[in-house]
Amino acid sequence: FASANLSLSLCPLLSQGQIEALEAHASPEMQALYLPKLTSGQWTGTMNLTEPQAGSDVGAATTKAERNDDGTYSLTGQKIYISWGDHDVAENVCHLVLARLPDAPAGTRGTAMGVYSTSQFLGVFIGGQLGGALYQWVGAEAVFLGSAVIAVGWLLYLRGMGELPKLDNRVIRLASAQDWDQAASRLRSVPGVLEAVVVAEQRLALLKVDNKLLDEDALTALSAEVQEPRA
Repeated sequence: FASANLSLSLCPLLSQGQIEALEAHASPEMQALYLPKLTSGQWTGTMNLTEPQAGSDVGAATTKAERNDDGTYSLTGQKIYISWGDHDVAENVCHLVLARLPDAPAGTRGTAMGVYSTSQFLGVFIGGQLGGALYQWVGAEAVFLGSAVIAVGWLLYLRGMGELPKLDNRVIRLASAQDWDQAASRLRSVPGVLEAVVVAEQRLALLKVDNKLLDEDALTALSAEVQEPRA
């Protein structure tokens, strides 16, 4: 089956990955909500990892997940290349999204996964109702014209969006005899260093930098002062 149609077989494969992640890490409440419908195929799952500025480097992801008062999380960011991210095969698509908590350190240590429902069945219902109403009252031309207006509006909105920063991660092994907080503060003072988190037990400084703004000379000079001398 997979050899006959690899693109189609990705749908259950992605759902299987989400099922295994939920079985290993989700709370009992989340397992009770998602697993029965994912395993039955009533819902399907995806994995949202890649971002425009990060590519395959998931540690450079900038999507943020901020906790709400009701225990849910609000997402801010952009994901791309989401296989089976939107379709009509199932009534709901559950996205397993890789994001970063507000107080998370730089690099892969600061990433976390969460499941977010698209409530796709609501979008299908509303779109179907509006399209059907336009077709019945005005005609097929109105459906095409309405879709074109929405597409143009969306393109105009995208033109107003600023370019996402091109972020990168750096790791510096620190010398042991120093103040960790002071070292992190000095690293954060370098232009272009957006985050600097020290993992004291490993004597590592994890940096998230904006390549366009980074002062490489300043970072190199400071790194020579704080990092562990090479043998």
